[in-house]
Amino acid sequence: MSPDNIRELAALLLADDRLDLELDLDEQAVVERVAANGGPLSGADCATISGLADRLGLATDDPVLALNQQYAFVLVGGKQCVLVERTDGDFELLGIDAFKGWLANRPPVLVGTKLIALATYWLTHPGRRSYERIVFEPDPARVGAHEYNIWEGFSVTPSAEGSCDLFLEHLHDNVAQGNPDHARWITAWAAHHGRQSPQRQHPELPWLRAAEPERRRQSPRRQAGPHAGLGL
Repeated sequence: MSPDNIRELAALLLADDRLDLELDLDEQAVVERVAANGGPLSGADCATISGLADRLGLATDDPVLALNQQYAFVLVGGKQCVLVERTDGDFELLGIDAFKGWLANRPPVLVGTKLIALATYWLTHPGRRSYERIVFEPDPARVGAHEYNIWEGFSVTPSAEGSCDLFLEHLHDNVAQGNPDHARWITAWAAHHGRQSPQRQHPELPWLRAAEPERRRQSPRRQAGPHAGLGL
């Protein structure tokens, strides 16, 4: 069982009314910590959660866990959406009504003496998979536990023997029209904005800012912005 499934199982345990009656204080502490923590799990944590689920008769094929394999609740631009992970590796977003309609022909869930629609049961369950926003972040250290990262890595493997000389020549000769200061500005601009963090500021940033007024005055492309003519 994956770490995400273990955390989902812990959330289900936490929502179970029998938790206070069936578990001792140490076991309850493990459940609460695993359900709340986005960090790595130990083998002991996984064994404890799985054992408690078996003891309480909580099936690991619970409908919430099953739906969490493909669906996640996510906020996009202040709107509620359901993210659907497709088998081809891509994803799409459904509105809440569309999600309820898609699952309307699935069997409902019996809760006590009431039957609850599967979509409603999942949407209102504390164990559902949820994200606050969708991000595109290559650095996993900067991705929060409640952020859905669509970065999947580079499509090619970097080579230690590779060279960007041809591209830099294109920047100098074509984009900067042979002007070395303009070529340097474009290169520094691209490097700085690729970092996207004040703490990871490019070392040429002071020069970049100082050269900006002169570059705008001289460049024939100044009206088009710094993206113009990069050939990307």
